[in-house]
Amino acid sequence: MNSEQLDIEKLVVDGALPPEMQERHDKSVELYPEIQFAKNEYVVLDVQRTIWGLVLIWSAALVTFIVISLFAIMMVAVAEIDSFTMFAMVIALGVMCLVGGAVGQYVFRQNLFVVTNKRVFSRIQTTPFSHINQNIELWRIEDCSYQQDGPLQTMFNFGAIRLSTIGDEHTYYFNFVARPAEQFKIINKVVVQVVGRGKQHRT
Repeated sequence: MNSEQLDIEKLVVDGALPPEMQERHDKSVELYPEIQFAKNEYVVLDVQRTIWGLVLIWSAALVTFIVISLFAIMMVAVAEIDSFTMFAMVIALGVMCLVGGAVGQYVFRQNLFVVTNKRVFSRIQTTPFSHINQNIELWRIEDCSYQQDGPLQTMFNFGAIRLSTIGDEHTYYFNFVARPAEQFKIINKVVVQVVGRGKQHRT
């Protein structure tokens, strides 16, 4: 969902939604069925990940295929196995690396970091059969920042966003974020507004 279409200054935290925000709520429910939205909740930002994460996954699969293939060819030469068997081994290795790359891509694409007007919904997929869903209420966020480590992240403009919470002092990371400075500014602005309004209500 494109955050540029939303005026952060008109952020609605409590109460009924105006018509344009109600439309955004309905669209959020449609696009993100895995999130249980409150009646006055809508998506502000779906944090986008960089394509370089996928490039690294497929590069690792390719390098693995090349290394194992070279090792297999060396072993075949020593064992004097016929060319057909060697060809079958290389094909099998290629299929295994292809499947491994496809699994890595699936896991990568299943990760979500969605900011609403009330919370951050985080889905961290670690394997095809293992994931963690986390809800972080915006008013509980004590600090948010982003980081870029090394020349590659700086050159290709990707990095990580970090959120830490009040109380349990837990820290949440989302890696391979595209344009981290740009997306961090939106998240930080939303958090500042929500926390600021909460303080006004308590005074």
